[in-house]
Amino acid sequence: NPLCAAAFGLVLLRPTFISDLSLRMSYLALVAIRLFLPRFSRWFGITRLERWVYIRKQRSSMLEYLFWCVITQVVSFMPGAILSGLAAQIAVAPLVGYIFGRIPFVSLLLNPFIMLMITWIMVVGFLYLALGGVGWLTWIGDSLNFMLRIQNPVLEWWVSSRRASV
Repeated sequence: NPLCAAAFGLVLLRPTFISDLSLRMSYLALVAIRLFLPRFSRWFGITRLERWVYIRKQRSSMLEYLFWCVITQVVSFMPGAILSGLAAQIAVAPLVGYIFGRIPFVSLLLNPFIMLMITWIMVVGFLYLALGGVGWLTWIGDSLNFMLRIQNPVLEWWVSSRRASV
């Protein structure tokens, strides 16, 4: 309901939004995430894994509890981000194919990698910004540099292969 109300409000404010491609793709992706993410989580065993981690967390001591809190976030966030991206891509693919004349299937393989890399780059980047003044923590900057050296060539390859095919 909030999703429909927001879309209705946007179209009410500016009726030309109904023909806006970005609005259609955004709301189609959001509806797909809302509909498919619970099913994908069950199919891929994520909910079972989350339940197992939750039970382990409840039965642990204080130090183990903190460890399981971190594990809970990793178990919930990473697969959720990948599966929500997959749901959004599956839903938006027919519209992309209709509008642009082709569907980039390589994106289905590349996006989970990029999503994981960007997540960790942002976490380490914020950590680097917060602790950047501490001289003995240069390994944070080195690890950020390492992750960027992995991600950037993959993105450059993807962009150059797309230019060659156009």
